[in-house]
Amino acid sequence: RMTRQMLTPAERAAGMSLAFDTRNVRALQNDDKERATTAAMMREEWTLNERREYTGKEPFEDERGDEIGGGGGATGLGGLEGFSAEEMAAPLPSAFKYLADEKGLHWVLFDVQCKAAEGTWEREIAKGLKAQQKAILALARKYLKPEKQTDPNSAKVFTDKVAEMLEETLPAFVQLIFPLVFTTAEGAVKQAAAKLRISFSVLQEGLFDYAERETAFLSSVMNGTTGKDVAVAVQKGLEAGETVNALTKRLEKLPACDRTRAKLVARTETTRAWNGAQRDTLSQYQKDTGVQVFKTWVNAADDRVRDEHENEPTGVGEERVPIDAVFSNGLQAPSEPNCRCTLIYDTED
Repeated sequence: RMTRQMLTPAERAAGMSLAFDTRNVRALQNDDKERATTAAMMREEWTLNERREYTGKEPFEDERGDEIGGGGGATGLGGLEGFSAEEMAAPLPSAFKYLADEKGLHWVLFDVQCKAAEGTWEREIAKGLKAQQKAILALARKYLKPEKQTDPNSAKVFTDKVAEMLEETLPAFVQLIFPLVFTTAEGAVKQAAAKLRISFSVLQEGLFDYAERETAFLSSVMNGTTGKDVAVAVQKGLEAGETVNALTKRLEKLPACDRTRAKLVARTETTRAWNGAQRDTLSQYQKDTGVQVFKTWVNAADDRVRDEHENEPTGVGEERVPIDAVFSNGLQAPSEPNCRCTLIYDTED
C-alpha cells in the first residue's frame, strides 16, 4: 500500500518498492538455530559470505568471503555466535540426505522459509476460527430453544442462521487471510525471479491476481467446512436426544474451530501459496514473453513422502514437465494437506 501511494508509476514499473526493515526485530526473524544449521550443512557448497548473508551477517570484503569449507566452529560458519561446534556437527536429518544436490538445497530453502511463515499463519487463522466459534455459540444461545431435548425446528433455524452469519462475515475472513497469502506468495515469487534472473516487477502484477484468487478460494472452503461441521454436530445431537446445554457443549468442541485445524491450514496453505504463486506467475510470464518455462517436482527425500510423490519410477519426484502441464499424479503443483514437496523451474528461449 505504501509503495502504491508514495512511488510514481514509473518507479513502480522499474521494479522499485518500499519495505519495512525488520532485521533487528527478533520476533520477525526466522529461527536462528534453524538457519545456522542449514548454513553448517552447506559449508562445503557455499562460500563464507553466502553463509554469512543467509544468517543475516555482513559479508567480508576481503578474500576470506570467497572461501568454501572451514572448521566447525562459529568463525568457520560465518560468525554464527552462540552455537557450539557440537551443535553444528550434529548428524544430518534424513530430509537433508541429498543436500549436496541442487534440488536438495532448493527444497531445504523452501522448507525453512515456509516453516518461518507457519507460526504467523497458525496464529491468525486460529484467531479467525475463534471469532467464528464465538458467533456460533451466540446464535446457539439465541435460537436453540431451552427444552428437555433440542427441538428439530429450532435446530434448523440455528443452522440457517449460522450459514447466514458465515456469509456475512466472509469479507472479514478474506481480510484476515489475504495478507497471509500475499506475504508468502511474494517471498516465493521474489525467489523464483532471482533464480531465473527475471525482474520481480515483471511478475508482480500476476502476484496480486494470484493472492486475490487464492484468498477467495481458501476463505470460501474454510467457511464451507465450518458450516458443514456445525450441521453434522447438530444432527448428531438430535440423533442422541441431547439437551440444548449438551449440544452447546458439543459446539464448544467443534473440530472446525480448534487449534489443530489452524495448524493444519497453516502447514498446508503456506506450501500451497508458495508453490501456487510461483507456478501461476511464471505461467503468465511464459504467455507474455514466449519464453518456455518448465517445472520439476522436488520432494523431501525422506520416509514421510507420499508414494505418489516419491522419486521415479514409482512416483512424480524429479519429473520435469512444461509449466502448464499436470504431473503424472494429476496435480499442477504440490497442494495436498501436509504436503512438503515443492517445484524448481528452468527456462528455454
